[in-house]
Amino acid sequence: MDLAVWIVRTYALSKDEDSNTFDVNQMKMDMKTRVREVADWGLDPFWPIPQDDSLLALINNFLKWRVHRVPVIEADRHISGSVSQSDVLQFIHQNQTPLESVLNKTLKELGLEEGGVVSVKDSESVIKAFGAIVETQFTGVAVTDASGKLVGNISAADLKGITVDNFHQLNMSAKHFLHQKAPVTVKTGATLRDAISKLVENKVHRVYVVDNDNKPLSVISLTSVMKAFGTPSENMFLTGRVKGAPLPTTSL
Repeated sequence: MDLAVWIVRTYALSKDEDSNTFDVNQMKMDMKTRVREVADWGLDPFWPIPQDDSLLALINNFLKWRVHRVPVIEADRHISGSVSQSDVLQFIHQNQTPLESVLNKTLKELGLEEGGVVSVKDSESVIKAFGAIVETQFTGVAVTDASGKLVGNISAADLKGITVDNFHQLNMSAKHFLHQKAPVTVKTGATLRDAISKLVENKVHRVYVVDNDNKPLSVISLTSVMKAFGTPSENMFLTGRVKGAPLPTTSL
């Protein structure tokens, strides 16, 4: 997301709308921007969590501060690793039995099918999709065809590999930018267990709820799943310590 903000800003500064060209020198200068400056423009605050806090506290911090990952700190404030929403999702997927009271509920019962979908047409430019990501602070947007059917997904992660040489690809249509892999979907009436299984098995950060015509009705993101387990929660199982839970933390 930090890089998405930076890319949208760089595009606006370097694009000459009259000639439809880019100022290469401006882009090269921006490519030399220090990582610290990109972080300063970013959206996610630096919000560490003590390793002895509970998983429930971790989930609530994700929701309160609208972050997707946090550093884990020891008593002396030393950063020992990091934990992400994906890590928590994996933990929930591997420990389903004590969480069945929530997992067996439908997405609608949990209120997760509300809110609609942020989308762009497949005929619109890639930069418009990234602009929507920055504006809404959603990490991904749906791509639909002229009839409104879901045909793809563009996320902040798709910025991987953008350089001065291929920066012009941001001008291409979303249709030509899309990867071949179809977006992951579930139908109305799906349970939270169904959605989590799709997220984990396909290694994605969102699944779309679609109707019988494959038109997107809502999106279930990792944050959506966190909402189902945040306070107030029916599951005391999540009050276990972050340190004591077998979460796959990323070592620094």
